[in-house]
Amino acid sequence: MMTYASIASLTINCNNVANRMNLGFAGVIAPVLAIASSFGFASAIGIEFTNIVGVMPFLVVGIGIDDMFILMSGMADAPPLSKSSIMERVVFMMQKSGIAITITSLTDLLAFVIGATSVFKSIRNFCIYTGVAVFFCYLNQLFFLCPAIRLNEGRTKEKRHFCLCWKEVQPDNHYIGHSKCFTRCTAGHPPETREDVESPMEKYPKNIMLFMLSSLWGKVLITISFMTYLAAAIYGCFHLEQGLQLYNLAAKDSYFYTYSAWDNEFYTIEPYVQILSSTLQTIGIAVAVMLFVTFAFMPDVRVVLIVCVTLVCILVGIFGFMHFWDLTLSSITMIHLVMSVGFSVDFTVHVCHAFISVEGDERKEVLIKALDRSGGPIVNAAFSTLLGILMLGFSSSYIFISFGKVMFLVIAFGLIHSAFFLPLLLYWLSPFLRKHAMTKVSSSSPCMDTEMNAEKFPPITDSTEKTKKSDNFTDLSKPKY
Repeated sequence: MMTYASIASLTINCNNVANRMNLGFAGVIAPVLAIASSFGFASAIGIEFTNIVGVMPFLVVGIGIDDMFILMSGMADAPPLSKSSIMERVVFMMQKSGIAITITSLTDLLAFVIGATSVFKSIRNFCIYTGVAVFFCYLNQLFFLCPAIRLNEGRTKEKRHFCLCWKEVQPDNHYIGHSKCFTRCTAGHPPETREDVESPMEKYPKNIMLFMLSSLWGKVLITISFMTYLAAAIYGCFHLEQGLQLYNLAAKDSYFYTYSAWDNEFYTIEPYVQILSSTLQTIGIAVAVMLFVTFAFMPDVRVVLIVCVTLVCILVGIFGFMHFWDLTLSSITMIHLVMSVGFSVDFTVHVCHAFISVEGDERKEVLIKALDRSGGPIVNAAFSTLLGILMLGFSSSYIFISFGKVMFLVIAFGLIHSAFFLPLLLYWLSPFLRKHAMTKVSSSSPCMDTEMNAEKFPPITDSTEKTKKSDNFTDLSKPKY
């Protein structure tokens, strides 16, 4: 995951000043420190470490990398260093991306708080450990990664090499007569546009998304795919089995597994199990809490309604495709589903926040800018999280495997909805959302509005004041001609 984060933030334009590979390392170190803090704090207060807690690092690192890409995307949109100071760029980043990572961190934390109410000790302890790690991960994003971004901005302003930070880099034309390899390894300049700092893994995924969403056949294909997905998910929901087989909790090479399998096959007993109603009630509470948090940070009923519809579609898909993946609705998968609510909100909030915060008059312009800001981060965050979840496929424990399968469905469906289904819906509804949303966004960013107005209307000095007065003054004693 550290290798992926570093490669995903590595530019290939041979600009050794604008390269952000070091921030990829910092973006992974922040959640790793949070994991260590969680182990220490939870153990210090007497929370027992159980085997399922071993899954926690894969999830927390994925959350941390998600926040890293969001912050880096916000910094890439900031005015260049040639037109603004480092502090103004950092303020811009926090205004555009800080609220997004705050919402997702809070929703993830609340999801694990709800999961900590489980009657199963192992699940309860897992949620406590992971919730503490998510909290520390958010703090590390603010007090470790953001200072690292600030230091990287200082290095960029001084035109120093991203790897040899003590060496000042000269522009390309300074090395005329040298070999191309030498020039590529030593030349560079501070970035002026977003393209100067983006890696191929940040550019190409959003270009594919934009290509699909901009063409008519792409919109038709996405619509048909969504209807097919929804029909299959609803079918799976009606055929999802309930109950937990005891032999799944034991190793397959144990005598208990063989005994329980034979007992279930030849002496089947069907008990009256109230897992569905309990699951729906708990998930309903979790969804209500997530929507309340979303409304607190983005107080627009229409946006919250869109988040709610998207969240329900993702949950229906998870329930339905559990049937196709031989998973049953049990007390264990119920906790997994409750925790998945927080992860399902993450990508949806990023896309919605991007659509209501970018500037633009036409729908296509808004779509391009929104995907430019959120497309790359959500794709890379999803892939990095999936890398960690895939490791659970090598486990022999039913709890680990079922957890990995559910989280795979959560991340996969969350990515598909946020990359294709949700942007298409927002594209259609953009004229109805932009009028009210832009007013709130502009009023919530006084610093950047002041900066933009300052560029359009320079401050009035004594000379300009006199000029203004002389231009406005009309001497009636002289004829106009």
